[in-house]
Amino acid sequence: MPKYIDLLRSHLTKDKKEPDTVVPEAEEILVDEQPEKDRLKASEAIKTPPRDLSRDLAVEEPAPEMADAARSQLAPPRELEKTLRDEQTWQNQPTEAGSNASNAAINWLKTCVQLTLQMFQSAASDKPASIDPLSKHTLLLVQALMKKPGGLHGLELQVVDHDYDIRNVDFDLGNLIAKSITLMLYAIKMGLRMRLSENDLHTLVLAAMLHHIGMARIPSSIRHNKGTLGNSEREEVRRAPGLGEAFLKTCGINDMGILTAASQAQERYDGSGPLGLSGNGISNTARVVGLLTVFEALVAFRPYRKRLLPRDAIQALINKHKNEFDQELLKMLIESISLYPVGSYVQLNSGDVGQIIVVNQRLPLRPKVRLSMDRHGNNIVSRLVDLQTQSNLRVSRCMYKEELSELKDQPKKDA
Repeated sequence: MPKYIDLLRSHLTKDKKEPDTVVPEAEEILVDEQPEKDRLKASEAIKTPPRDLSRDLAVEEPAPEMADAARSQLAPPRELEKTLRDEQTWQNQPTEAGSNASNAAINWLKTCVQLTLQMFQSAASDKPASIDPLSKHTLLLVQALMKKPGGLHGLELQVVDHDYDIRNVDFDLGNLIAKSITLMLYAIKMGLRMRLSENDLHTLVLAAMLHHIGMARIPSSIRHNKGTLGNSEREEVRRAPGLGEAFLKTCGINDMGILTAASQAQERYDGSGPLGLSGNGISNTARVVGLLTVFEALVAFRPYRKRLLPRDAIQALINKHKNEFDQELLKMLIESISLYPVGSYVQLNSGDVGQIIVVNQRLPLRPKVRLSMDRHGNNIVSRLVDLQTQSNLRVSRCMYKEELSELKDQPKKDA
């Protein structure tokens, strides 16, 4: 296992200036401070039309009398475990229409988004819902990934490529659903690194996906507020954890890992959280979910600010806020979250640009990249490059999709 702290230090030697950032407070973690019309416009700018699944992912809220029947029809695909085992297929054809692996991944993801949305819609309308469909669906994924962890690369790529569609699956709750799906991936990575049992990993996944469900009970005008929140609005946001825990209890959930994640995820190891809980007074699941939630907030797309790269987000946590989190968990986060995550884009020393398809766990700075652009952002014939076997190539820059437009502004030295 590589020493990720050393990797961070060595990789940051080129960027001597430390990222000027602070860990976001609860309001930024939970609130999407952007009106929906502006958010949709910003998301549209970075959308990739050929991979648009919005029609497939769009879900109409079922009538109350049809809700149970609708859920019963959302059975997870039986071929998921086989798909996850066929890691090579995911790598080579991540989104090609007609690919069995791609179709299975999209079907599983589509169902997961639907089931998660239904839970949040139920919370918004204050109508208890059964967690069983979502629980059974995610358990299938947990079981498959415990047998074949590498299969997570393909699913992660699907989530990244279809982030726009997930966020817009519901006009009001889409951002909360996207947060749930992202945190599901992070929880799996973290849980596998912690070597949790199947039951504990499954609990962590559900806790991460549902811990912020109380925000669905907060007025949408507050959740999508563009300006600074007033005192009364902040007070509403502070009620969200308690509202979430109460709603989950009405749904018949009695797993303390899931319930305490909802009520304690904003607590901090040094006692600086809203309830003043500290150390082991915070449940282990809540400590993990709280750390993952802050990391997600730092690297998540926000229309009003530039998101951090994973390496910069981790560096900020280590240098400025390490006392707020369990040191052992922070170390495991560093070891489980790649500096070059699947789905992000990199520019090689050759100048060519492509998307990370697979992370090599033993050599995380040498991932597999699907190159598709030259140094100026022009399309080239796509090819897959494994930096583990190409010693003459290395990553010179990591970026997000929305930053690709900057390539066209670079001086054309080779012209």
